Amino acid sequence: MLTTERNMIDEIQRINHKPLKTMVKFRIFQLLGIAITYQLKREQTIRASNESLCE
Repeated sequence: MLTTERNMIDEIQRINHKPLKTMVKFRIFQLLGIAITYQLKREQTIRASNESLCE
């Protein structure tokens, strides 16, 4: 009896952890995407300002 209860508790915890892990992964990728986009926009702005200085 005790082992089956333990297994159920472990299973419930495993089920509860999965969405959390996927949420964390999703959040990390989201932040990476934002950072990459920001970096690209910054480089474009710098490039544009450098081109306007050269003209």
